[in-house]
Amino acid sequence: MRHVDCSTPAVVLEFHHGSLGIARTLGRWGVPVYGVDADSRALGFASRYCRDAFVWDLQEQSGERSVDFLLSCARRFERRALLIPTSDTSAMFVADHAEALADAYIFPAQSPALIRSLSNKRDLHFLAKKLGIPTPAASFPESADDIAELSEGDEFPLVLRGIDGSPVEAGTGKRIVIVRSGAELLERYAALSDADRKNLMLQEYIPGGDDTIWMFNGYFDDHSECLAAFTGRKLRQHPVHTGAASLGICEWNEEVAQQTIHFMKTIGYRGILDIGFRHDAR
Repeated sequence: MRHVDCSTPAVVLEFHHGSLGIARTLGRWGVPVYGVDADSRALGFASRYCRDAFVWDLQEQSGERSVDFLLSCARRFERRALLIPTSDTSAMFVADHAEALADAYIFPAQSPALIRSLSNKRDLHFLAKKLGIPTPAASFPESADDIAELSEGDEFPLVLRGIDGSPVEAGTGKRIVIVRSGAELLERYAALSDADRKNLMLQEYIPGGDDTIWMFNGYFDDHSECLAAFTGRKLRQHPVHTGAASLGICEWNEEVAQQTIHFMKTIGYRGILDIGFRHDAR
């Protein structure tokens, strides 16, 4: 068996349940894993594979202060560490400050414009359509009149979500809400703040249980060639219907793999990837 050097430390930004999976996988190989999160009680911090927890809020702190914080963390290591963002926010932060972080950390060179287009659900919708990737129909209301017109249609249920991934449900923090009638749409819209209303989009609801949602995980090199590809299917998720996988199964899906690889190679994506979408594999 070829020897694998596992001495390079890994710093994982935003230590949620997905980051816990990263820590367990790398930690079992003997890779030193460190976590960064705004919450000192973040789930991943309790893992036996987390060498140390760095409490820092990337969303609340300025980019310059966050760079200084990560550089101070890097001084603890004897060599450059892998830097692994696990959310839209942290991916955009790394892309925006790549030059300042590059001497201390190892990470793929990503175009900030590309990362923003993938994080923005409006841009992603039109990018997928341009490249021929099947995507749910969507509308982007700009006023109460637009909402009133949509509420009179017969296309319910619809998916209500934030364009940039921010919560759209006042008081609950939900990022995605399924609205099942025009009256419910009007009610939800009335509960939104002005900022949330500007960030609003509606998508076609694709029917099916949690087990019709497929996931692709892979790695793309500097030339956007896919060097590793895995697909799987959710069995359940939390919150129900709109959340992250709480139980899944590894299962190969050639169509999911080929469409994802084609899309990411075409747009020039580099690095690790975790993406999910509803797909009927029958």
